[in-house]
Amino acid sequence: MLSIHADSAGEKDQITGASVYTLSRKASSEAAARVAASENSADSVNGVQLAGTSDVVSNILVDLAQRRTSQESATFAGLILREGQGILELNPDPRRSADFVVLRAPDVPSVLYESGFITNAADAERLSSPQGQQRFATVMARAIRIYFARRTAA
Repeated sequence: MLSIHADSAGEKDQITGASVYTLSRKASSEAAARVAASENSADSVNGVQLAGTSDVVSNILVDLAQRRTSQESATFAGLILREGQGILELNPDPRRSADFVVLRAPDVPSVLYESGFITNAADAERLSSPQGQQRFATVMARAIRIYFARRTAA
């Protein structure tokens, strides 16, 4: 599963570049934790979670399944970064992890791709240009093809 987003950084227009996130209960940085908390708040209303809570056994089973898929997610994230090297504008620290709700599917390898910062003029221009969109689509298509070719060959 590939979740595609554009980030924002308030007044900090110097922050630039794409990042790829995989699931982790412990965020790779304080900034990653803030981004995840902000994104995850979309699943609540006035601070109350909309999703039902699961019991202890369900949590254990989900955790076990997520461990199996986390390696596949990391592999896919690595392919995106490898294929995007020199083609996409990547953040200086592009590989990140955080506890995003969207990445919690226990049986589906999942990554969240932050395509850049809409609060950065250069990123916003790149994200909205046909050339920038084409580069993004080409990189993602290659990474997806390689990922599934490897899984089929295994």
